[in-house]
Amino acid sequence: MPQVIWGMNFKKMRTAVALDLEFDGDTLLCAATSWSDGALNLTQSWVSHSSSGYENLQPALIHALIHQLWVYHQQGIVLVTWGGTSSDWPKLYLHATEDYKSKVKEMALASVDIPLISAAANGMMMSLTSTAMGMGLGARPACDSEDVPRLWNSGEVNKQHDVVKHVNWDAWACAALWDKLFSSCQFSRPALSWVTKRSGVRAVRLHRKGVPGEYTLPSVKDILGWAPPETVFVVPEYLRAENLTAWLRD
Repeated sequence: MPQVIWGMNFKKMRTAVALDLEFDGDTLLCAATSWSDGALNLTQSWVSHSSSGYENLQPALIHALIHQLWVYHQQGIVLVTWGGTSSDWPKLYLHATEDYKSKVKEMALASVDIPLISAAANGMMMSLTSTAMGMGLGARPACDSEDVPRLWNSGEVNKQHDVVKHVNWDAWACAALWDKLFSSCQFSRPALSWVTKRSGVRAVRLHRKGVPGEYTLPSVKDILGWAPPETVFVVPEYLRAENLTAWLRD
């Protein structure tokens, strides 16, 4: 089982930047990053524009995004995603220039994937939308994830703008959840709540990781060393942590 560190005098939460991408197959459509500090309230859209509106993310902007994430990583800022280990990071790795591919893997290993912690510890994974509702952030505006490729590829600017609002909200919600997880949990394992399909509420407590003067959540690299969870139910193959992280072992 993962080690839980108790009895440390945690002073502050580590600053985090949340990342979210939208894609259609291997094509990157748009992205967003968002700071965890509520006082900053800073969410940045990463979009490429054409004469008629939006276009797929262009190589130069993809490289700029990867480089900016690398700068954050070098500064000790936590990169946090919602399920990005099996989606966002592999897409960035695919599109990274050769001199940045190893950097993308390093960032992915050092990042915090919030639902992956739950999947690796107890076999349960939850959606960002249901968790945002369970943690009091409200429902996602604009569109649902499964509608993104259709809306983007319609070529209609208002529909593409809904996709941009969608990716911005996902990044913001992930950063806001980082804040909420530690808002009153300095000396206990932070609880993650989500709304079920039957409108019930479930919760799990996440394992915490501490360094002197700060606290954070386990990284993807930490999770790779955990034994598979013992559960009373069968965990689907696509939700098993060892499968979600398989590309990092190549």
